[in-house]
Amino acid sequence: MSLESKVERMKDKYEKVVIAGDYHIPFEDKQACRAFDKFLKDFKPDTLIINGDFLDFYDLSKFDKDYRKENKLQEELDKGYDMLANYRKMLPNAKIFMTTSNHMEKRLERFKRGEGKALASLEYLTTQNMLKLDELNIKLVSTYDNKHFMVLHGDMARKHSGYTAKGTLDDKGKTVFMNHVHRLASHYKTDELGTRVGVECGCMCTLNPEYIQGKPNWQNGFAVIHKHKKGDWFQHSLVPSINGKFIYNNKLYAPKKRTKR
Repeated sequence: MSLESKVERMKDKYEKVVIAGDYHIPFEDKQACRAFDKFLKDFKPDTLIINGDFLDFYDLSKFDKDYRKENKLQEELDKGYDMLANYRKMLPNAKIFMTTSNHMEKRLERFKRGEGKALASLEYLTTQNMLKLDELNIKLVSTYDNKHFMVLHGDMARKHSGYTAKGTLDDKGKTVFMNHVHRLASHYKTDELGTRVGVECGCMCTLNPEYIQGKPNWQNGFAVIHKHKKGDWFQHSLVPSINGKFIYNNKLYAPKKRTKR
């Protein structure tokens, strides 16, 4: 059997899932995102899960803000929509999900309960409508859950890489993929119930946020899952993106260099 035939048979057996989150648009890492676009075009996942905090909703945050970055929520929404529309164009047949999260739905809900009470009844004021998810055939869910694993943004945060994954795994009792802490890590647990894993899936945002002094313990990257379509078996891998570059399946992905004029 030729190598090409073996690859095609493998495609038939396994569902390919990609999990990426914490873009925090407009603070996304542009280099990491451009390389990720190239990867998606090549890999063509069956399922793409945007695991929360896709937008930052900067104007709705409570911490002290840089006035030069305020009053740009519509720009944030437009940029987010354009990126999602590009994903849908690249992956016309894929299932695309977005999970709810603290920077988006929670910040918006807090605004509607407080300063924005007069606007709270407007149907437009949901992430579903503002990002036109129905138009793009993207499903908004609190948790992506199946028999084998669950994917959620998360609300727990512990100090070191892998600690939050461990805590979330212990809390949920099944394999879980999460974002929220902007780190890359896998924590395995084996007992009488079998082997499970808690996974921190990194982030797609810049690594120098204005609200943290010093260098945060964050890593750009994403997760890839190959799930057997008929059996219970699946395997994941974490893909770190260093300065916008990463290697997957023996291929280097990097942002296209801009020519100087």
